[in-house]
Amino acid sequence: MLEDMTHAGEGVLVLVANDDRVLRQMVAQMLELQGYHRFEMAENGQQALAIPRRTAEPRILVRDDSMPVMDDPTVLAIIAADAALCARTACVFLSSRRPASAPALASPARQPTLPTLPTLPTLSPELEQLLEQLHAAVVIYPFVLGDLLDAVSAAASRLPPDDA
Repeated sequence: MLEDMTHAGEGVLVLVANDDRVLRQMVAQMLELQGYHRFEMAENGQQALAIPRRTAEPRILVRDDSMPVMDDPTVLAIIAADAALCARTACVFLSSRRPASAPALASPARQPTLPTLPTLPTLSPELEQLLEQLHAAVVIYPFVLGDLLDAVSAAASRLPPDDA
């Protein structure tokens, strides 16, 4: 499995958007160990939206659920409303809130805190609808490395080929 993920990451641009510099670096380092070598970083919602608009290159957006400057529903609604941007952006949403209608990507075997998840606040219906529209994976904090890698690998498989 490790070898397959290394090949999946070759050439893929990963945009890590998180207002916490340490978390941005940690996510990038975890993904780099699995073969993803091209990263751009954003520290707020506005930057997370500006970076994908600069190029037509497909990318994976790993985004925190609580970003300053531009909130989650606004950023995701703009991506969803722009067909070209939506087609070339695969989203992974890191959240401290759980989806109300579906479980998180985390598997029960890897998520020892799963029994406490029902006490977490839920995503707003508006945000959950946008995540569903974007086919975004939701990974709940605290997560283990495998959950993040599964979500990013699934996102990479949804990206169009470079020549599309």
